Amino acid sequence: MTRFLISLISLTFCAVLATPSVVLASDDFFDKPAASAKVPEVPAWLTDVRKSIKDKKYDEAYQKLVDANQTGSADWNNLMGFTARKKSSPELDRSEYFYKEALKIDPNHLGTLEYYGELFLMKEDMKGAVTMLERLQKACPKGCEQIQELKASIANYRKQASSY
Repeated sequence: MTRFLISLISLTFCAVLATPSVVLASDDFFDKPAASAKVPEVPAWLTDVRKSIKDKKYDEAYQKLVDANQTGSADWNNLMGFTARKKSSPELDRSEYFYKEALKIDPNHLGTLEYYGELFLMKEDMKGAVTMLERLQKACPKGCEQIQELKASIANYRKQASSY
């Protein structure tokens, strides 16, 4: 009886593997979203803030972020940190607070890791900047724009420091 059950299970398993299946046979099953799947829309606040940042209107972008009040978003916290340090009257401690909040939500948020590294350089903390670079390298081991940007900022900082 045991041999019979083992044979039956084996035969069934082989039959399942040999049977073409729409799910298994489709080359692009995992590559394409379902027809009913919708691409997530970019929130209006984010579009508005990005425009202000692109136009270098950091105080305006900061206020738009305050108005949006999306504290649970890593992107929102990252941009709060970015605009806080880019404002006409930079708020570096506030900037650091928001970067830390963003990393609590998403520890591998590439933009935050880059910008937090730049903040460390503004605070003359090379060790902190290098720590953020190391985290970036772990978060995108094949390389990414944020790594290149932070490396360039560190190199520029070192060049300026050595000229004194």
